Amino acid sequence: MTDSDLKRPELKNYGSYLANNEAVAADVRLKLELLWNLRSAMRDRGYVEAPMPVLHATREGAPIHQFTTENPVTGSRYYLRHCMEDHLKRLVPVIPRLFELGKAIRVEVEDLARAEEFLVLEAVAGDVTFEQGCQLVLDVLHDALQRTFGDVRFEAFDLGSARSVAFDDLAAEALGVDPGLADGALVKESRRWLVANAPQEPSEDATDWALMEDFMKYAVEPLCTVPTMLKGFPPALRHISPIDPTTGRAERFALVSSGIEFCDGGMKFSSVDEYREVYENNARLREVLLGVTDNDLPEDFFADLGASPRSVFTFGLGVDRLFALIKGCSIHDIIQFPHH
Repeated sequence: MTDSDLKRPELKNYGSYLANNEAVAADVRLKLELLWNLRSAMRDRGYVEAPMPVLHATREGAPIHQFTTENPVTGSRYYLRHCMEDHLKRLVPVIPRLFELGKAIRVEVEDLARAEEFLVLEAVAGDVTFEQGCQLVLDVLHDALQRTFGDVRFEAFDLGSARSVAFDDLAAEALGVDPGLADGALVKESRRWLVANAPQEPSEDATDWALMEDFMKYAVEPLCTVPTMLKGFPPALRHISPIDPTTGRAERFALVSSGIEFCDGGMKFSSVDEYREVYENNARLREVLLGVTDNDLPEDFFADLGASPRSVFTFGLGVDRLFALIKGCSIHDIIQFPHH
């Protein structure tokens, strides 16, 4: 798929296009109203908006590429953020509930659901449990949609039919087995499924994390035709969420609809040592898999977390994805200035 397939050429002159297409302009106004109502729903629940830096001195923790830029005067190099979470977490000791609604900038292979620059609502709370946090996400969505549209049910996105499902249950459905596979068997069966069904066969040396990420994308998410909150992820997909000792599953969730993930989050590590281990491992993955060698770790982030260790709940909601799901269209049709 080429760029022209995703972004209609007539949208290059975006202001003129809106002036001559009232139906599209009406959707723009509607999306701006949704932004206001998301902010209001968060503030009504005691959350404070706090803008975070866009330019980062070090790479973020995920094993992915980041856009980079340079100060033309000083020569200092910066990384454009793909998430606000780490900076928000550093403020939790003084502001227990906070959020930002702003732009994330990610190195993406763009498709109908992915863009390089998009709106995200990122929230962090230091005083809620996993289940309370999951309910917060659904309540905020319900509140904001009701205020904006006067309804939560749409032809392509019906929040009224939202369900909560264990990851293991949908994984078992995709594999055609009974739930309860041991972690090693789950990874093995996921590889078998990917070899038979994925667009590209996994490499022999693919990590458990990479295998399970692809299995979730190609096997599990397509089963989520209505808004589905996946909970309880296997260790390979824990990211930076703690494992519940009673279930052996990570306190992580993902919200998926029409096969597209539009929100995820969960409880996050309380120990700086756990963060450091994951960030060091991801730095090695960036070097081995992506050839990225500038992998200085965020020591200031570690220092702040170590000074006040605590487990927090976070979530990131893709606002453009949500609006595209409601409208049943491509994300590039509803992003303002899709050609930048």
